[in-house]
Amino acid sequence: MSSVIGKPIIFSSTGEGMDAFEPFYPDRMASRILDMGDILTLIEQAQKQFDEVEAQKMAEKIAKSEFTLEDFMEQMQQLRKMGNLKGMLAMMPGAGKMREQLDNLDEREIDRTEAIIRSMTPSERRQPKILNGSRRLRIARGSGMTVTDVNSLVNRFEQASKMMKTMQKGGVPQGMPAGFGAGMGRIAPPKKKDKGKKGSRSGNPAKRAAEAAGRSLSNDKPESGSSFGL
Repeated sequence: MSSVIGKPIIFSSTGEGMDAFEPFYPDRMASRILDMGDILTLIEQAQKQFDEVEAQKMAEKIAKSEFTLEDFMEQMQQLRKMGNLKGMLAMMPGAGKMREQLDNLDEREIDRTEAIIRSMTPSERRQPKILNGSRRLRIARGSGMTVTDVNSLVNRFEQASKMMKTMQKGGVPQGMPAGFGAGMGRIAPPKKKDKGKKGSRSGNPAKRAAEAAGRSLSNDKPESGSSFGL
């Protein structure tokens, strides 16, 4: 087309809104056409909404198995900020094989999910395991949904938690392409306090006095000129 009109193609669009415009890259467009995905553009869009501090907090929660429904709702809201959900999923490798599922995707599901979670008490959001039958019925009535919808949300939350734990360990969740997890480093677990550094106090007064004298002698040693203490 560029050769026909004699002008370069600067932008491409995946929708009708102004936020649907994106820079045009021939190689990335070719990758999408060949159903190989466009991970680079997907990463760029995610980075626009990426908050490093919040991401680190979330990583620590996942590492300590403290991921809650409140965090799940926050992640859904972040997805909404990134723009067209169908467009983002279409950038995944192999998305062409899921064309029917993508066409049937209802983006209002995020609103319904938020309504269900907001109908829960704070303790229910933090501890989904306490959601028995009567609690789920109350939540369904409060959100204008059905108990089936509430059950579906809880199941999706559990699946998301498992997927995040798998990715946190450097693995690839089931159903994702083999190379999807490449380059995603493990999240370092929170450091444990070293209990061995604090010396225990002896119950023997004579031994305590000897230990104190030893510490005094070691502190009185002259410092040498080497920064390595040699």
